[in-house]
Amino acid sequence: MFKWVKNRISKRINKEMDGCIIQNLNFVNMIETEEFVFNRNIDQDILNRIYEIKERTKEYDKTKLPGNNFKPHETDELLEMNMHCRNIWTNYFKKNAFDFDKVFSSDDLDNEN
Repeated sequence: MFKWVKNRISKRINKEMDGCIIQNLNFVNMIETEEFVFNRNIDQDILNRIYEIKERTKEYDKTKLPGNNFKPHETDELLEMNMHCRNIWTNYFKKNAFDFDKVFSSDDLDNEN
């Protein structure tokens, strides 16, 4: 029975982390669009952090094999990066925190990079 519970929890965490990967990459795509398409002058510190998030998130996306569970440190890092995206959304762009999940869906990647 405990194995069943553990597997169910792991499956839920994996689904959440897969969504976190998609959300992070969708947010990065929005920042890049603002910077390069709409010529918005984004603070260099913000851009540097966004590019770090992009690279780390892509690494997890490429190395995570279907059926494998995320390790605790991977889960922690993905959640921390997602938190940074949310903080940039609310503090730098002055957007509503409740809109983040609506704007950056965790269902589908907006733009395959």
